[in-house]
Amino acid sequence: MRTRLLLLMAATVAIGAAAGCNSPGVARTNAAPAPTVTVTVAPPGAGTPPAHPAPPTATTHPASPPPPAGPRPCTATNLAVSQLPGDSGAGLQDAVEFAVVDTGSATCTLHGYPTFTLTAPSASMHTDVDVTPALQHEPSFAAPFGGSPATLSLKPGERAGFALLFSIVDSGGSSNCDKPTKLHLSMPGSSHVAVGPVNTVLACGEPMIVSPYLPDSKLGF
Repeated sequence: MRTRLLLLMAATVAIGAAAGCNSPGVARTNAAPAPTVTVTVAPPGAGTPPAHPAPPTATTHPASPPPPAGPRPCTATNLAVSQLPGDSGAGLQDAVEFAVVDTGSATCTLHGYPTFTLTAPSASMHTDVDVTPALQHEPSFAAPFGGSPATLSLKPGERAGFALLFSIVDSGGSSNCDKPTKLHLSMPGSSHVAVGPVNTVLACGEPMIVSPYLPDSKLGF
């Protein structure tokens, strides 16, 4: 009897344990552990692409100053003109010289042949009138009238000049000629003129021969 009672109790316990395992409300003690998450911290700078170096900055240098300009052509406003003393006559012709002085503050240049007009007072018109005959250049003549023109540089106060050959009679042989008292020297590109006194020059209607500009060393008959 006692043996049957013990078997009955053991069976009851076994059934209860089985029911407990299958009951929905009872938590299971043998649940699987939660997955482990591994976080790897990269060292500073790791994985960052290397920065490209900045392109070199262009170095700018101040512009070089332009080369100094050469002397400019002389202007009539910076020149003084006058007849030099003396003459060189031969037969029915005479020759005189004129000086051209740089009165400015800078060096300037003369080139080619002088351009000028001659004026004389008119009693009837009560003013000066142009009495310039034709002006000619004769490169084949002897010095100082012949030769090729050269460029002359005049520093302030320096002088150059030119020679003038003219007839002392007109085409009919008369010496009843105009007597200029002023020479009006003009320069290219300007309406200004340099005016200087004239004496012993006759304007008889015949062409005058004009030399190129001459350096001071070649002036003087």
